[in-house]
Amino acid sequence: MIGSKRQKGIQCLVLIAFCLLPSAYSLAGESAVTFYAIPTPVSFSVSITTDPNGTVWFVELNTNKIASLNTETSAFKEYDIPTIKSYPTDIISDTNGILWFVEQDANQIGRFDPKTSTFKEYEVPTPQSQPSRLAIDKNGNIWFTEFAGNKIAKLLPSTGKFKEYLIPTPMSQPIGITIDNKGSVWFIESQGNKLGRLNPANGEIKEFPIPFQFSVPNEVTVDKKGNIWMSARKDRKLLQFNPASSTFKDFTLPGKGVPEGIAVDESNNIWY
Repeated sequence: MIGSKRQKGIQCLVLIAFCLLPSAYSLAGESAVTFYAIPTPVSFSVSITTDPNGTVWFVELNTNKIASLNTETSAFKEYDIPTIKSYPTDIISDTNGILWFVEQDANQIGRFDPKTSTFKEYEVPTPQSQPSRLAIDKNGNIWFTEFAGNKIAKLLPSTGKFKEYLIPTPMSQPIGITIDNKGSVWFIESQGNKLGRLNPANGEIKEFPIPFQFSVPNEVTVDKKGNIWMSARKDRKLLQFNPASSTFKDFTLPGKGVPEGIAVDESNNIWY
């Protein structure tokens, strides 16, 4: 369910996006929280996004589908991914409403057009790279992390071609990825315990060691002021990185929850 809490200007979002319940209903006493039953049982839905029309999209990891929810009608639509057992782990919408998603075990980036209900899949050049998370830049290029390939990669939708960038730290296991308003690509090195920055203009990668040992960083986002925020699961912290001073600041979270997803709203509040 969803709850919010503020501590030092940080708001907390605890979210189970979709629960397998008999029917859609509002939790008693919490009218702001609504649950929707996914049509396919045990779908193990992960990652969630919205398109320009406000439709909610997510991937079903167990059942190899992408799905949409119209929140006005509570109607779901599910679509089978062409490659079986692709293990989709992330999804994002571009400005044209095209959905892009990761097929981790199939080693592909998927594209879905809701207007025609058609898929297109792109094979990642590095074998068994395990693509993990996605981000889209201002030019519509698709960026993603290669967890096993130890690379950051870019897919150009106009040509279907890839460009890959090797991360200096071996076996860094990159996961979360985001892009700031200057076009720099930021990413998490979960095993390397570092924050990385890639300059798309020259392909240069700079790494910033996280000053907390074995912090188990995961997801990353950028706020309106250009600060980089990331989740650190081991010590239940949020970490802030200031690119101007190259300094980190940590925020210990209340309770026993472990931070996973992280996002910034229009008011520059950090949600996790």
